[in-house]
Amino acid sequence: MNHLKNAKSLYLKQHQDNPVHWHEWSPETLAKAQKENKPILLSSGYSACHWCHVMAHESFEDPETAALMNMHFINIKIDREERPDLDMIYQQALSLTGEAGGWPLTMFLNPKGDAFFGGTYFPPKPMHGRPDFKTILTGIASSWETEQDKIEYNSIAIRQALTEESIAIQGQLPDEAVFKKAAEHLITGFDPKHGGFGSAPKFPQVSLLEFMWKYGHISDDDIYRKAILITLDNICQGGLYDHVGGGFFRYATDDIWLVPHFEKMLYDNALMIQILTAAYQSTKNRLYKTRITETINWLFSEMSLPDTPCFASAIDADSCTADDKKSEGAYYLWTKPEIDSVIGANNPEFNKIYGVLDVGNTILNRINHQAIFNEKKEADLRSSLDSLKNLRDKRPKPTRDDKVLTDWNAMMAVALIDAGEAFQNPKWIKHAENIFEALIQDICHCHIEGQATSRAMLDDYAWLMLCAIKLERFNDAKVLLKQANASFLDTEKGGYFIADKTAKDTVIPIKTANDTATPSANATMIKVLNILDVEACAALIKTFSGEVPNAPFALGGYLSGCFDYHLQNKTNK
Repeated sequence: MNHLKNAKSLYLKQHQDNPVHWHEWSPETLAKAQKENKPILLSSGYSACHWCHVMAHESFEDPETAALMNMHFINIKIDREERPDLDMIYQQALSLTGEAGGWPLTMFLNPKGDAFFGGTYFPPKPMHGRPDFKTILTGIASSWETEQDKIEYNSIAIRQALTEESIAIQGQLPDEAVFKKAAEHLITGFDPKHGGFGSAPKFPQVSLLEFMWKYGHISDDDIYRKAILITLDNICQGGLYDHVGGGFFRYATDDIWLVPHFEKMLYDNALMIQILTAAYQSTKNRLYKTRITETINWLFSEMSLPDTPCFASAIDADSCTADDKKSEGAYYLWTKPEIDSVIGANNPEFNKIYGVLDVGNTILNRINHQAIFNEKKEADLRSSLDSLKNLRDKRPKPTRDDKVLTDWNAMMAVALIDAGEAFQNPKWIKHAENIFEALIQDICHCHIEGQATSRAMLDDYAWLMLCAIKLERFNDAKVLLKQANASFLDTEKGGYFIADKTAKDTVIPIKTANDTATPSANATMIKVLNILDVEACAALIKTFSGEVPNAPFALGGYLSGCFDYHLQNKTNK
Protein backbone atom coordinates (compact mmCIF):
# COMPACT_ATOMS: atom_id res chain seq x y z
CA MET A 1 0.00 0.00 0.00
CA ASN A 2 3.02 2.31 0.19
CA HIS A 3 3.12 3.93 -3.23
CA LEU A 4 6.59 5.49 -2.99
CA LYS A 5 8.57 2.52 -4.28
CA ASN A 6 8.54 3.90 -7.82
CA ALA A 7 9.23 7.49 -6.78
CA LYS A 8 12.32 9.18 -8.20
CA SER A 9 12.91 11.60 -5.31
CA LEU A 10 15.49 10.50 -2.74
CA TYR A 11 13.34 11.98 0.02
CA LEU A 12 10.33 9.96 -1.05
CA LYS A 13 12.44 6.83 -1.40
CA GLN A 14 13.58 7.32 2.20
CA HIS A 15 9.95 6.60 3.17
CA GLN A 16 9.18 3.76 0.76
CA ASP A 17 9.45 1.12 3.50
CA ASN A 18 7.37 2.96 6.10
CA PRO A 19 4.26 1.09 7.27
CA VAL A 20 2.38 4.29 6.36
CA HIS A 21 0.35 3.98 3.15
CA TRP A 22 2.06 6.96 1.51
CA HIS A 23 0.91 8.34 -1.83
CA GLU A 24 2.52 10.90 -4.11
CA TRP A 25 0.64 14.13 -4.83
CA SER A 26 -1.51 13.60 -7.93
CA PRO A 27 -5.05 14.16 -9.22
CA GLU A 28 -5.63 10.43 -8.67
CA THR A 29 -4.71 10.71 -4.99
CA LEU A 30 -7.01 13.69 -4.49
CA ALA A 31 -9.80 11.78 -6.26
CA LYS A 32 -9.23 8.85 -3.90
CA ALA A 33 -9.60 11.14 -0.88
CA GLN A 34 -12.83 12.57 -2.31
CA LYS A 35 -14.25 9.17 -3.15
CA GLU A 36 -13.54 7.83 0.34
CA ASN A 37 -14.39 11.16 2.02
CA LYS A 38 -11.19 11.05 4.06
CA PRO A 39 -9.05 13.96 5.18
CA ILE A 40 -5.54 14.20 3.76
CA LEU A 41 -2.43 14.14 5.90
CA LEU A 42 0.24 15.96 3.90
CA SER A 43 3.88 15.66 4.99
CA SER A 44 6.44 17.88 3.26
CA GLY A 45 10.19 17.76 3.79
CA TYR A 46 13.50 17.13 2.06
CA SER A 47 16.22 14.51 2.14
CA ALA A 48 18.84 16.54 4.06
CA CYS A 49 16.45 17.62 6.83
CA HIS A 50 17.42 16.37 10.30
CA TRP A 51 14.01 16.86 11.94
CA CYS A 52 12.33 15.19 8.99
CA HIS A 53 14.41 12.11 9.77
CA VAL A 54 13.57 12.37 13.47
CA MET A 55 9.81 12.47 12.89
CA ALA A 56 10.05 9.67 10.34
CA HIS A 57 11.85 7.43 12.84
CA GLU A 58 9.61 8.30 15.77
CA SER A 59 6.26 8.25 13.99
CA PHE A 60 6.24 7.08 10.38
CA GLU A 61 8.25 3.94 11.17
CA ASP A 62 6.07 3.18 14.21
CA PRO A 63 3.38 0.55 13.39
CA GLU A 64 0.88 1.92 15.92
CA THR A 65 1.14 5.48 14.57
CA ALA A 66 1.06 4.23 10.99
CA ALA A 67 -2.12 2.24 11.72
CA LEU A 68 -3.87 5.43 12.87
CA MET A 69 -2.70 7.30 9.79
CA ASN A 70 -3.79 4.51 7.45
CA MET A 71 -7.20 4.09 9.09
CA HIS A 72 -8.25 7.73 9.12
CA PHE A 73 -6.31 9.58 6.41
CA ILE A 74 -5.11 9.57 2.84
CA ASN A 75 -1.40 10.11 3.45
CA ILE A 76 0.62 12.16 0.95
CA LYS A 77 4.37 12.72 1.05
CA ILE A 78 5.96 15.48 -1.04
CA ASP A 79 9.55 16.52 -1.54
CA ARG A 80 9.48 20.28 -0.96
CA GLU A 81 12.44 20.72 -3.29
CA GLU A 82 10.66 18.89 -6.09
CA ARG A 83 7.33 20.68 -5.53
CA PRO A 84 8.15 24.07 -3.95
CA ASP A 85 4.84 25.44 -5.21
CA LEU A 86 2.82 23.04 -3.06
CA ASP A 87 5.11 23.51 -0.09
CA MET A 88 4.76 27.29 -0.34
CA ILE A 89 0.96 27.08 -0.37
CA TYR A 90 0.82 25.00 2.78
CA GLN A 91 3.58 26.90 4.55
CA GLN A 92 1.48 30.04 4.02
CA ALA A 93 -1.62 28.20 5.18
CA LEU A 94 0.18 27.19 8.37
CA SER A 95 1.30 30.78 9.00
CA LEU A 96 -2.34 31.88 8.76
CA THR A 97 -3.13 29.64 11.73
CA GLY A 98 -0.54 31.50 13.80
CA GLU A 99 2.11 28.77 13.65
CA ALA A 100 5.70 29.23 12.47
CA GLY A 101 6.60 27.28 9.36
CA GLY A 102 9.45 24.91 8.67
CA TRP A 103 10.19 21.27 7.96
CA PRO A 104 8.90 18.69 8.38
CA LEU A 105 5.62 20.38 7.48
CA THR A 106 2.58 18.43 8.68
CA MET A 107 -0.73 19.66 7.28
CA PHE A 108 -4.26 18.30 7.42
CA LEU A 109 -6.40 18.98 4.35
CA ASN A 110 -9.93 18.29 3.27
CA PRO A 111 -10.32 15.91 0.29
CA LYS A 112 -10.15 18.85 -2.14
CA GLY A 113 -6.73 19.85 -0.82
CA ASP A 114 -7.75 22.82 1.35
CA ALA A 115 -5.85 23.11 4.64
CA PHE A 116 -7.69 23.25 7.96
CA PHE A 117 -5.00 22.45 10.59
CA GLY A 118 -1.27 21.83 10.76
CA GLY A 119 2.12 22.15 12.35
CA THR A 120 5.70 21.16 11.74
CA TYR A 121 7.40 18.50 13.88
CA PHE A 122 5.08 16.66 16.25
CA PRO A 123 6.78 14.53 18.95
CA PRO A 124 5.80 10.94 19.82
CA LYS A 125 5.11 12.04 23.41
CA PRO A 126 3.90 15.40 24.75
CA MET A 127 6.82 17.78 25.26
CA HIS A 128 7.65 21.49 25.22
CA GLY A 129 3.95 22.34 25.24
CA ARG A 130 3.28 20.36 22.07
CA PRO A 131 0.83 17.43 22.01
CA ASP A 132 2.03 14.05 20.80
CA PHE A 133 1.38 13.07 17.21
CA LYS A 134 -1.00 10.20 17.99
CA THR A 135 -3.22 12.52 20.04
CA ILE A 136 -3.25 14.93 17.10
CA LEU A 137 -4.23 12.11 14.74
CA THR A 138 -7.07 10.79 16.90
CA GLY A 139 -8.33 14.31 17.60
CA ILE A 140 -8.43 15.24 13.91
CA ALA A 141 -10.07 11.91 13.02
CA SER A 142 -12.75 12.43 15.67
CA SER A 143 -13.43 15.98 14.52
CA TRP A 144 -13.75 14.79 10.93
CA GLU A 145 -16.38 12.27 11.98
CA THR A 146 -18.44 14.63 14.14
CA GLU A 147 -17.63 18.23 13.09
CA GLN A 148 -17.05 18.28 9.36
CA ASP A 149 -19.05 21.47 9.11
CA LYS A 150 -16.61 23.30 11.41
CA ILE A 151 -13.63 21.85 9.55
CA GLU A 152 -15.12 22.99 6.26
CA TYR A 153 -15.59 26.46 7.71
CA ASN A 154 -11.88 26.55 8.65
CA SER A 155 -10.90 25.26 5.21
CA ILE A 156 -12.90 27.96 3.45
CA ALA A 157 -11.52 30.68 5.74
CA ILE A 158 -7.90 29.63 5.14
CA ARG A 159 -8.46 29.31 1.40
CA GLN A 160 -9.98 32.79 1.24
CA ALA A 161 -7.09 34.19 3.26
CA LEU A 162 -4.55 32.54 0.94
CA THR A 163 -6.34 34.00 -2.06
CA GLU A 164 -6.33 37.46 -0.45
CA GLU A 165 -2.60 37.16 0.35
CA SER A 166 -1.92 36.69 -3.35
CA ILE A 167 -3.56 40.06 -4.06
CA ALA A 168 -0.55 42.35 -3.94
CA ILE A 169 -0.71 45.75 -2.26
CA GLN A 170 0.17 48.14 -5.04
CA GLY A 171 1.85 51.50 -4.71
CA GLN A 172 4.31 53.94 -6.24
CA LEU A 173 7.95 53.42 -7.16
CA PRO A 174 9.97 53.46 -3.92
CA ASP A 175 12.13 56.55 -3.46
CA GLU A 176 15.15 57.16 -1.22
CA ALA A 177 12.88 57.94 1.73
CA VAL A 178 11.30 54.47 1.45
CA PHE A 179 14.70 52.76 1.28
CA LYS A 180 15.97 54.80 4.22
CA LYS A 181 12.98 53.90 6.37
CA ALA A 182 13.27 50.21 5.45
CA ALA A 183 16.99 50.15 6.24
CA GLU A 184 16.42 51.92 9.56
CA HIS A 185 13.77 49.38 10.45
CA LEU A 186 15.97 46.43 9.48
CA ILE A 187 18.94 47.66 11.51
CA THR A 188 16.82 47.55 14.67
CA GLY A 189 16.82 43.75 14.39
CA PHE A 190 20.59 43.53 13.92
CA ASP A 191 22.88 41.81 16.45
CA PRO A 192 25.75 44.33 16.83
CA LYS A 193 28.14 41.82 18.40
CA HIS A 194 27.74 38.66 16.35
CA GLY A 195 25.96 39.97 13.28
CA GLY A 196 22.83 38.70 11.65
CA PHE A 197 19.24 39.44 12.49
CA GLY A 198 17.42 38.44 15.66
CA SER A 199 18.47 35.68 18.02
CA ALA A 200 18.66 31.90 17.79
CA PRO A 201 18.15 30.21 15.45
CA LYS A 202 20.03 32.40 12.99
CA PHE A 203 19.89 32.23 9.22
CA PRO A 204 22.26 34.20 6.95
CA GLN A 205 19.27 35.92 5.25
CA VAL A 206 21.44 36.96 2.34
CA SER A 207 18.68 38.93 0.61
CA LEU A 208 18.51 41.33 3.56
CA LEU A 209 22.31 41.54 3.70
CA GLU A 210 22.42 42.34 -0.01
CA PHE A 211 19.92 45.20 0.28
CA MET A 212 21.64 46.71 3.31
CA TRP A 213 25.04 46.38 1.64
CA LYS A 214 23.78 48.27 -1.41
CA TYR A 215 22.02 50.90 0.69
CA GLY A 216 25.15 51.36 2.79
CA HIS A 217 27.05 52.58 -0.27
CA ILE A 218 24.88 55.67 -0.60
CA SER A 219 24.05 56.24 3.05
CA ASP A 220 25.88 58.83 5.10
CA ASP A 221 25.71 56.39 8.03
CA ASP A 222 28.39 53.68 7.88
CA ILE A 223 26.41 51.46 10.25
CA TYR A 224 24.88 49.47 7.41
CA ARG A 225 28.14 48.40 5.79
CA LYS A 226 29.65 47.67 9.20
CA ALA A 227 26.64 45.52 10.08
CA ILE A 228 27.13 43.41 6.97
CA LEU A 229 30.88 43.04 7.49
CA ILE A 230 30.38 41.99 11.13
CA THR A 231 27.86 39.40 9.93
CA LEU A 232 30.08 38.03 7.17
CA ASP A 233 33.14 37.87 9.42
CA ASN A 234 31.24 35.90 12.07
CA ILE A 235 29.65 33.57 9.53
CA CYS A 236 32.97 32.94 7.76
CA GLN A 237 34.85 32.26 10.99
CA GLY A 238 32.09 30.54 12.94
CA GLY A 239 30.83 26.99 12.98
CA LEU A 240 28.36 27.76 10.19
CA TYR A 241 31.35 27.35 7.86
CA ASP A 242 33.02 23.97 7.39
CA HIS A 243 36.66 24.92 8.03
CA VAL A 244 37.93 21.47 7.09
CA GLY A 245 36.12 20.78 3.84
CA GLY A 246 34.64 24.10 2.77
CA GLY A 247 31.05 25.16 2.24
CA PHE A 248 28.40 26.72 4.48
CA PHE A 249 25.77 24.91 6.50
CA ARG A 250 22.14 26.00 6.37
CA TYR A 251 21.72 27.88 9.66
CA ALA A 252 22.96 28.20 13.23
CA THR A 253 20.96 26.88 16.16
CA ASP A 254 22.50 29.51 18.46
CA ASP A 255 22.99 33.26 18.20
CA ILE A 256 26.80 33.29 17.77
CA TRP A 257 27.01 31.19 14.58
CA LEU A 258 28.80 28.35 16.41
CA VAL A 259 26.45 25.34 16.29
CA PRO A 260 24.94 24.73 12.86
CA HIS A 261 22.22 22.51 11.52
CA PHE A 262 24.63 20.44 9.52
CA GLU A 263 22.89 20.10 6.16
CA LYS A 264 24.60 21.79 3.24
CA MET A 265 22.32 23.21 0.56
CA LEU A 266 23.35 24.29 -2.94
CA TYR A 267 21.32 27.51 -2.75
CA ASP A 268 22.86 28.68 0.54
CA ASN A 269 26.33 28.33 -0.87
CA ALA A 270 25.38 30.10 -4.12
CA LEU A 271 23.96 33.06 -2.19
CA MET A 272 26.94 33.20 0.18
CA ILE A 273 29.39 33.24 -2.75
CA GLN A 274 27.42 36.12 -4.27
CA ILE A 275 27.36 38.33 -1.15
CA LEU A 276 31.00 37.54 -0.28
CA THR A 277 32.07 38.42 -3.82
CA ALA A 278 30.28 41.78 -3.57
CA ALA A 279 31.92 42.44 -0.20
CA TYR A 280 35.36 41.41 -1.46
CA GLN A 281 35.19 43.73 -4.44
CA SER A 282 34.70 46.62 -2.05
CA THR A 283 37.00 45.60 0.83
CA LYS A 284 39.62 43.27 -0.73
CA ASN A 285 39.38 41.28 2.49
CA ARG A 286 41.47 38.09 2.14
CA LEU A 287 39.03 36.21 4.39
CA TYR A 288 36.23 36.59 1.85
CA LYS A 289 38.43 35.56 -1.06
CA THR A 290 39.58 32.48 0.86
CA ARG A 291 36.06 31.39 1.78
CA ILE A 292 34.80 31.91 -1.78
CA THR A 293 37.66 29.86 -3.22
CA GLU A 294 37.32 27.09 -0.64
CA THR A 295 33.56 26.92 -1.14
CA ILE A 296 33.90 26.64 -4.91
CA ASN A 297 36.55 23.96 -4.45
CA TRP A 298 34.09 22.10 -2.18
CA LEU A 299 31.41 22.56 -4.81
CA PHE A 300 33.45 20.87 -7.54
CA SER A 301 34.79 18.20 -5.19
CA GLU A 302 31.64 17.20 -3.31
CA MET A 303 28.63 18.35 -5.38
CA SER A 304 29.66 17.48 -8.95
CA LEU A 305 27.54 14.92 -10.78
CA PRO A 306 28.48 12.49 -13.57
CA ASP A 307 27.43 13.27 -17.14
CA THR A 308 26.32 16.85 -16.41
CA PRO A 309 27.96 20.13 -15.44
CA CYS A 310 25.11 20.67 -12.94
CA PHE A 311 25.42 20.11 -9.21
CA ALA A 312 23.60 18.02 -6.62
CA SER A 313 21.05 19.79 -4.43
CA ALA A 314 22.04 18.95 -0.86
CA ILE A 315 24.11 16.96 1.62
CA ASP A 316 22.35 15.41 4.61
CA ALA A 317 22.72 16.73 8.16
CA ASP A 318 22.91 13.18 9.55
CA SER A 319 25.57 10.53 9.10
CA CYS A 320 26.68 7.32 10.78
CA THR A 321 28.97 7.20 13.80
CA ALA A 322 31.66 4.57 14.37
CA ASP A 323 29.04 2.24 15.91
CA ASP A 324 26.81 2.66 12.83
CA LYS A 325 24.21 4.87 14.48
CA LYS A 326 22.77 7.88 12.69
CA SER A 327 23.61 11.18 14.34
CA GLU A 328 23.34 14.80 13.28
CA GLY A 329 26.73 16.31 12.46
CA ALA A 330 28.69 13.14 13.21
CA TYR A 331 30.79 13.61 10.07
CA TYR A 332 31.91 17.09 11.10
CA LEU A 333 32.65 16.79 14.84
CA TRP A 334 36.06 16.28 16.45
CA THR A 335 37.49 15.17 19.77
CA LYS A 336 40.80 16.52 21.03
CA PRO A 337 42.47 13.06 20.93
CA GLU A 338 41.50 12.74 17.25
CA ILE A 339 42.98 16.13 16.44
CA ASP A 340 46.13 15.38 18.47
CA SER A 341 46.58 12.08 16.64
CA VAL A 342 46.59 13.83 13.27
CA ILE A 343 48.47 17.07 13.79
CA GLY A 344 50.43 16.19 16.93
CA ALA A 345 49.77 16.69 20.62
CA ASN A 346 51.94 19.82 20.75
CA ASN A 347 49.52 22.03 18.86
CA PRO A 348 48.23 24.51 21.47
CA GLU A 349 48.09 27.33 18.94
CA PHE A 350 45.86 25.38 16.52
CA ASN A 351 43.62 24.28 19.39
CA LYS A 352 43.30 27.84 20.63
CA ILE A 353 42.61 29.36 17.22
CA TYR A 354 39.98 26.74 16.30
CA GLY A 355 38.31 26.48 19.70
CA VAL A 356 39.21 22.84 20.37
CA LEU A 357 37.63 21.59 23.60
CA ASP A 358 39.56 19.43 26.04
CA VAL A 359 36.51 17.23 26.61
CA GLY A 360 33.65 16.31 24.28
CA ASN A 361 33.01 17.12 20.65
CA THR A 362 34.36 20.25 18.97
CA ILE A 363 32.88 22.17 16.07
CA LEU A 364 35.98 23.77 14.59
CA ASN A 365 35.59 27.53 14.50
CA ARG A 366 37.51 30.81 14.71
CA ILE A 367 34.86 32.90 16.42
CA ASN A 368 37.32 34.13 19.04
CA HIS A 369 40.25 34.46 16.62
CA GLN A 370 38.76 36.06 13.52
CA ALA A 371 41.77 38.06 12.39
CA ILE A 372 43.57 36.81 9.29
CA PHE A 373 47.20 35.97 9.93
CA ASN A 374 50.08 36.36 7.49
CA GLU A 375 50.06 34.07 4.48
CA LYS A 376 52.61 31.61 5.90
CA LYS A 377 50.73 31.10 9.14
CA GLU A 378 47.42 30.71 7.32
CA ALA A 379 49.08 28.17 5.01
CA ASP A 380 50.32 26.20 8.02
CA LEU A 381 46.83 26.20 9.52
CA ARG A 382 45.41 25.09 6.17
CA SER A 383 47.92 22.23 6.08
CA SER A 384 46.67 21.04 9.47
CA LEU A 385 43.07 21.28 8.30
CA ASP A 386 43.93 19.27 5.19
CA SER A 387 45.40 16.55 7.42
CA LEU A 388 42.13 16.46 9.35
CA LYS A 389 40.23 16.27 6.08
CA ASN A 390 42.23 13.20 5.05
CA LEU A 391 41.06 11.52 8.26
CA ARG A 392 37.48 12.75 7.88
CA ASP A 393 37.29 11.38 4.33
CA LYS A 394 37.55 7.90 5.85
CA ARG A 395 34.41 8.38 7.93
CA PRO A 396 30.96 7.29 6.66
CA LYS A 397 29.80 10.20 4.52
CA PRO A 398 26.41 11.84 4.85
CA THR A 399 23.97 11.11 2.05
CA ARG A 400 23.94 13.43 -0.94
CA ASP A 401 20.75 14.22 -2.85
CA ASP A 402 21.64 14.10 -6.55
CA LYS A 403 18.50 15.75 -7.91
CA VAL A 404 19.24 18.64 -10.29
CA LEU A 405 17.16 21.70 -9.49
CA THR A 406 17.10 24.30 -12.26
CA ASP A 407 16.76 27.41 -10.09
CA TRP A 408 19.46 26.39 -7.61
CA ASN A 409 21.89 25.45 -10.38
CA ALA A 410 21.24 28.67 -12.28
CA MET A 411 21.71 30.54 -8.99
CA MET A 412 25.09 28.83 -8.53
CA ALA A 413 25.99 29.63 -12.16
CA VAL A 414 25.34 33.32 -11.43
CA ALA A 415 27.59 33.03 -8.36
CA LEU A 416 30.37 31.41 -10.43
CA ILE A 417 30.13 34.18 -13.01
CA ASP A 418 30.35 36.89 -10.35
CA ALA A 419 33.29 35.21 -8.63
CA GLY A 420 34.97 34.36 -11.93
CA GLU A 421 34.89 37.98 -13.00
CA ALA A 422 36.05 39.27 -9.61
CA PHE A 423 39.01 36.88 -9.45
CA GLN A 424 39.68 36.64 -13.20
CA ASN A 425 38.99 32.92 -13.29
CA PRO A 426 37.63 32.01 -16.75
CA LYS A 427 37.17 28.33 -15.74
CA TRP A 428 34.43 29.26 -13.29
CA ILE A 429 32.68 31.37 -15.91
CA LYS A 430 32.97 28.63 -18.51
CA HIS A 431 31.49 26.11 -16.11
CA ALA A 432 28.59 28.48 -15.45
CA GLU A 433 27.96 28.66 -19.20
CA ASN A 434 28.02 24.86 -19.38
CA ILE A 435 25.40 24.72 -16.61
CA PHE A 436 23.21 27.19 -18.49
CA GLU A 437 23.51 25.19 -21.72
CA ALA A 438 22.54 21.99 -19.92
CA LEU A 439 19.54 23.54 -18.18
CA ILE A 440 17.94 25.15 -21.22
CA GLN A 441 17.91 21.89 -23.18
CA ASP A 442 14.82 20.75 -21.26
CA ILE A 443 13.48 23.45 -18.98
CA CYS A 444 11.76 21.93 -16.00
CA HIS A 445 12.13 22.42 -12.27
CA CYS A 446 13.69 19.11 -11.33
CA HIS A 447 15.71 16.41 -13.07
CA ILE A 448 16.38 13.09 -11.32
CA GLU A 449 18.50 10.48 -13.02
CA GLY A 450 18.22 12.48 -16.22
CA GLN A 451 14.42 12.58 -16.22
CA ALA A 452 12.22 15.62 -15.67
CA THR A 453 10.03 15.04 -12.61
CA SER A 454 8.29 18.40 -12.15
CA ARG A 455 7.41 21.28 -14.43
CA ALA A 456 9.28 24.58 -14.43
CA MET A 457 8.45 27.26 -11.86
CA LEU A 458 8.92 31.01 -12.07
CA ASP A 459 12.15 30.73 -10.02
CA ASP A 460 13.63 28.49 -12.71
CA TYR A 461 12.97 30.98 -15.49
CA ALA A 462 14.00 33.99 -13.40
CA TRP A 463 17.41 32.57 -12.47
CA LEU A 464 18.00 31.22 -15.99
CA MET A 465 17.35 34.70 -17.38
CA LEU A 466 19.65 36.32 -14.84
CA CYS A 467 22.33 33.79 -15.75
CA ALA A 468 21.85 34.52 -19.47
CA ILE A 469 22.19 38.25 -18.79
CA LYS A 470 25.40 37.70 -16.81
CA LEU A 471 26.73 35.69 -19.77
CA GLU A 472 25.63 38.48 -22.14
CA ARG A 473 23.35 36.05 -23.96
CA PHE A 474 20.55 38.57 -24.29
CA ASN A 475 18.71 36.80 -27.11
CA ASP A 476 18.39 33.70 -24.92
CA ALA A 477 17.20 35.88 -22.05
CA LYS A 478 14.52 37.49 -24.24
CA VAL A 479 13.25 34.10 -25.45
CA LEU A 480 13.03 32.90 -21.85
CA LEU A 481 11.21 36.09 -20.86
CA LYS A 482 8.59 35.56 -23.54
CA GLN A 483 8.03 32.02 -22.26
CA ALA A 484 7.86 33.19 -18.64
CA ASN A 485 5.33 35.90 -19.47
CA ALA A 486 3.12 33.36 -21.20
CA SER A 487 3.19 30.93 -18.28
CA PHE A 488 3.38 33.06 -15.14
CA LEU A 489 2.46 36.73 -15.73
CA ASP A 490 -0.76 37.97 -14.17
CA THR A 491 -1.91 40.14 -17.05
CA GLU A 492 -4.85 41.56 -15.08
CA LYS A 493 -3.37 42.57 -11.72
CA GLY A 494 0.38 42.51 -12.38
CA GLY A 495 3.16 40.42 -10.92
CA TYR A 496 4.04 36.82 -11.60
CA PHE A 497 2.53 33.63 -10.21
CA ILE A 498 5.00 31.18 -8.68
CA ALA A 499 3.64 28.20 -10.61
CA ASP A 500 2.32 27.94 -14.16
CA LYS A 501 -1.06 29.67 -14.16
CA THR A 502 -2.53 26.86 -16.29
CA ALA A 503 -1.50 24.15 -13.79
CA LYS A 504 -4.45 22.22 -12.38
CA ASP A 505 -2.83 20.60 -9.34
CA THR A 506 -1.53 23.54 -7.32
CA VAL A 507 -4.87 24.16 -5.49
CA ILE A 508 -4.42 27.93 -5.21
CA PRO A 509 -2.35 30.24 -7.48
CA ILE A 510 0.27 31.96 -5.34
CA LYS A 511 1.77 35.36 -6.19
CA THR A 512 4.16 36.93 -3.71
CA ALA A 513 7.27 39.08 -3.36
CA ASN A 514 8.14 37.60 0.05
CA ASP A 515 11.43 35.75 0.31
CA THR A 516 11.56 32.16 1.51
CA ALA A 517 14.87 30.35 1.99
CA THR A 518 15.83 32.01 -1.30
CA PRO A 519 14.97 35.42 -2.77
CA SER A 520 11.42 35.59 -4.09
CA ALA A 521 11.03 34.85 -7.78
CA ASN A 522 9.32 38.21 -8.33
CA ALA A 523 12.37 39.89 -6.78
CA THR A 524 14.66 38.06 -9.20
CA MET A 525 12.35 39.07 -12.05
CA ILE A 526 12.84 42.73 -11.07
CA LYS A 527 16.60 42.29 -11.59
CA VAL A 528 15.95 40.63 -14.94
CA LEU A 529 13.48 43.22 -16.19
CA ASN A 530 15.73 46.05 -15.06
CA ILE A 531 17.99 44.94 -17.92
CA LEU A 532 15.51 43.59 -20.49
CA ASP A 533 12.40 45.77 -20.11
CA VAL A 534 12.60 48.82 -17.84
CA GLU A 535 8.93 49.70 -18.34
CA ALA A 536 7.81 46.23 -17.27
CA CYS A 537 10.26 46.42 -14.37
CA ALA A 538 8.63 49.60 -13.07
CA ALA A 539 5.19 48.00 -13.35
CA LEU A 540 6.35 44.92 -11.43
CA ILE A 541 7.87 47.07 -8.68
CA LYS A 542 4.62 49.05 -8.32
CA THR A 543 2.64 45.81 -8.03
CA PHE A 544 4.17 45.04 -4.63
CA SER A 545 5.46 48.39 -3.36
CA GLY A 546 2.55 48.93 -0.97
CA GLU A 547 3.75 45.93 1.06
CA VAL A 548 7.14 47.39 2.04
CA PRO A 549 6.00 49.36 5.12
CA ASN A 550 4.29 46.27 6.56
CA ALA A 551 6.96 43.62 6.10
CA PRO A 552 10.49 44.81 5.16
CA PHE A 553 12.08 41.76 6.81
CA ALA A 554 10.27 39.51 4.30
CA LEU A 555 11.18 41.65 1.30
CA GLY A 556 14.97 41.75 1.19
CA GLY A 557 15.15 40.45 -2.37
CA TYR A 558 12.45 42.84 -3.52
CA LEU A 559 14.12 45.83 -1.86
CA SER A 560 17.47 44.89 -3.40
CA GLY A 561 15.97 44.68 -6.89
CA CYS A 562 14.06 47.95 -6.42
CA PHE A 563 17.24 49.66 -5.26
CA ASP A 564 19.04 48.58 -8.46
CA TYR A 565 16.19 50.04 -10.51
CA HIS A 566 16.21 53.25 -8.45
CA LEU A 567 19.95 53.82 -8.90
CA GLN A 568 19.83 53.06 -12.61
CA ASN A 569 16.82 55.30 -13.19
CA LYS A 570 18.40 58.07 -11.13
CA THR A 571 21.62 57.78 -13.15
CA ASN A 572 19.77 57.80 -16.47
CA LYS A 573 17.92 60.96 -15.50
